Amino acid sequence: MARTSFQLSGMGNTCFYPKSVSTFDLASYLGTWYQVAGYEAIFTAGCKCVTANYTLNDDGTVGVKNQCQALGLPITITGSAAPVDPVYGDAGAFEVTFFNSTNACPGPNYIVQEYVVDDYAIVQSPDFGTLFVLSRQQNVTETKLDALISRAVQLGSKRSSIKINDQSGCLYT
Repeated sequence: MARTSFQLSGMGNTCFYPKSVSTFDLASYLGTWYQVAGYEAIFTAGCKCVTANYTLNDDGTVGVKNQCQALGLPITITGSAAPVDPVYGDAGAFEVTFFNSTNACPGPNYIVQEYVVDDYAIVQSPDFGTLFVLSRQQNVTETKLDALISRAVQLGSKRSSIKINDQSGCLYT
């Protein structure tokens, strides 16, 4: 079996980092992604129509705008992502920060495990604590969704924690 991850100790914790994709092109990754499945996070609890939009900032970091719809209203959170030291993996590893956010592990908290340009991305955090299954299409077939979820499980995600996100009736995407 190929090496798919590594551990690093820091801040009193041992953090497990999934391996990032070896072929990552930031320019093609920018733009809008639809979260079709993933682990429920504080930001997405009770939401549907979850999206992430990535733009390149003048300083080389990535602008992050996450949006979802709850009770018919848009909820938005913005932040930035910076590439991390190569010790954490290839180019698909970032430290994403939002206002007053902290990370339990040093280094990346956004690790692109698999990425197919103009199609999909599977993103994890250290210790497999967060999962985003992203698609360039807002609505994917059930067959495609099942395949993406199966692939996320093969990469280390816990199937019982994966929630399918409703992308229907979206007012703000």
